[in-house]
Amino acid sequence: MTEIKFRAWDKITKKMYKVSSIHIEDEYVDLFEKNIYEGEFKRKFSEIVLMQYTGLKDKKGVEIYEGDIVFYNSHVNLTFYIGYEHAVFYAHHTLGRKYMTPIPIGTLCLSGKIEVIGNKFDNPELLEGDV
Repeated sequence: MTEIKFRAWDKITKKMYKVSSIHIEDEYVDLFEKNIYEGEFKRKFSEIVLMQYTGLKDKKGVEIYEGDIVFYNSHVNLTFYIGYEHAVFYAHHTLGRKYMTPIPIGTLCLSGKIEVIGNKFDNPELLEGDV
């Protein structure tokens, strides 16, 4: 069974946090940086960007989340942005959708050749096109 986890980009502090709980009815999340028992705080849905864990890891064992940017090291080196559409996590080439059809992320992970190199918030310079 896939582990269901989230992280959130805090629009206020401009930092990425782990999510301990999501309160749907009250429209807020509990966030923490390193330890759930120290420094946990709340943010409204409007103050964050919520991203889900894909259930997959890169070649170094790093968890891959929606919003991550991954490098595919093959005979052709490519950079992909991880998105979520139609209930599937996809890898979009960073040159934009007009250049390449989105690929289900599991296909790339099976190759054992992808590595998380950043995310769209901490490393926007890695996105070359309109993703």
